[in-house]
Amino acid sequence: MTQGQQHHEFTLDGTGIPPGDCLRRIAVRPGLGLVLVDFTPEQAVCLTLETGEVPFEFSFHLSGRPRYTVIRGQGRHDFSGKPGLGVASAFPHAHATMEIAAGTPVRMVALHMEPSFFRDYLPPDAGTPGLPELRQAVEQDRFPYCYRASSVDPAITVAASQLLDCPYRGMARKMFYESRVLELMVLQLDRFFTGPAGPALPGFSPEERAGIRRVKDRVTQTLENPPALFDLARLAGMSHTKLNKGFKAVYGTTVFGYLRQCRLTRSRALIESGEMNLAQVAYATGFSSPSHFARAFLHHFGIQPSAYLKTVMGRRTISLPSP
Repeated sequence: MTQGQQHHEFTLDGTGIPPGDCLRRIAVRPGLGLVLVDFTPEQAVCLTLETGEVPFEFSFHLSGRPRYTVIRGQGRHDFSGKPGLGVASAFPHAHATMEIAAGTPVRMVALHMEPSFFRDYLPPDAGTPGLPELRQAVEQDRFPYCYRASSVDPAITVAASQLLDCPYRGMARKMFYESRVLELMVLQLDRFFTGPAGPALPGFSPEERAGIRRVKDRVTQTLENPPALFDLARLAGMSHTKLNKGFKAVYGTTVFGYLRQCRLTRSRALIESGEMNLAQVAYATGFSSPSHFARAFLHHFGIQPSAYLKTVMGRRTISLPSP
């Protein structure tokens, strides 16, 4: 939780926050800010804040399990962050705490949006079925209390990770931040605007559309060892032929094609993180062998994973400060 930082200062109780770039706040556009958190506290940390009017926030947790408490009036809301969690929220006029255990790496990205930012994007007469809070904020110039949690797609994980590990400087860095922030917003807003049952599909009932969404979420969560197509069809409540037809209508590819896309997107993020070698990346994303992974990566991205790794390492080397 990093909300309200455009409106007030927060206080840190205890020690363990290292100096430097552990928490960066970046103005991306008027009314649009970016907060990057990346550190491992040596001692337990408790961040407290008192909010007034706050921006709307999309936060993406990549590592760590911070604990949050939000107290507003007579109500109390407790929740925990975890890898793969995305949160859309606004906590106006509240007392909040964020607790982080000692020795726990925390990596997260938060986007802060003021009501003014959305005015250019919301048509005057259009509704916002996924996030009605946006319409209310534009009309009243303040955000209502809101909390919505969702799982993070691989594409969101990649974009958020790249913001934390930006290899560029100067004007290129600013352009990179802006492009990735807008990409994250589009990906997250799409999840809310399509709704839990997905877009309308002729010949598919609301229950079947919800089943297609469940299959998509299950595939995303089980990249290494996904269920068989027939098991996914049972989860969706339809035949595997109808599932593939509906899935392709919504996501532009079959269930297997989507699985492959997710695996490759995740593999790119792992390569960029530098935490695994290429063989480990292949097995961690569900490929049967490094050679199979290399062929799929080349076909999808147009570059061998070994060459892409060299490019990533080269960018990191260039971005290091001169002695």
